[in-house]
Amino acid sequence: MKSIYVFLLIVVGLFTKAQQSDLINNTWYLEKLVLNNQEYYYPNTPIEGNHPIPEGKAQFLEDVFVAKICNSMGGDIVYSENNVTIKASGLTLGGCPTGYDSYENHYFGGFFGVSNSIGINLVYSYTINNTDIAKRLILINPNGDKAFYYSNKAFMSVGAIEKEKISLYPNPVKQHFTIDINDQIEQVEIYSINGQLLKTVKSKKINISDLAKGNYLVKIKTDKEIITQKIIKE
Repeated sequence: MKSIYVFLLIVVGLFTKAQQSDLINNTWYLEKLVLNNQEYYYPNTPIEGNHPIPEGKAQFLEDVFVAKICNSMGGDIVYSENNVTIKASGLTLGGCPTGYDSYENHYFGGFFGVSNSIGINLVYSYTINNTDIAKRLILINPNGDKAFYYSNKAFMSVGAIEKEKISLYPNPVKQHFTIDINDQIEQVEIYSINGQLLKTVKSKKINISDLAKGNYLVKIKTDKEIITQKIIKE
């Protein structure tokens, strides 16, 4: 019985070390926040003047944590099992485009607690899961609010768009698929599950007969937003 218990402790320790290694060795791109049971997906909307879209992300370094959209929040970090403690923090106060400014309020103020009178939330738990498209980090603050991240920015906002707004058919697909959306398509990019860009087109009907069987990400840039959806090649 004692040997089984020791074995379980070793397994748990190895799992925790693997989780911490994944946390430190990836840049994490924000997919959505869940605050008071309300979901807030990252905007991913184009900026007027064709300026680059701000990236919502987090980096967990050996002893420093940085979270960023337009502005950056940073501080010292300490790791313990499946928890992280941010011991000190600072936040820049620059401008941010419309839509992203309000999301910064959710991210820095609502989730990290920068707007709290007692200061930022200190201790966060986390889990990292392997999905069929990338590693997924769930960071949980002391209030039970959650921030969801992917380890590859090509996969931000997967599933964020309501099904009735866009459809890709047929799916699974053998040769061609069609994008059904009312907005004007400016560009479509096809990615492997490893984040490699495979195709760039500007059409609603797309030929992927030359691709191997498997899962792919379709990143659709319209005149209003950027949408990422998954498709299966048979």
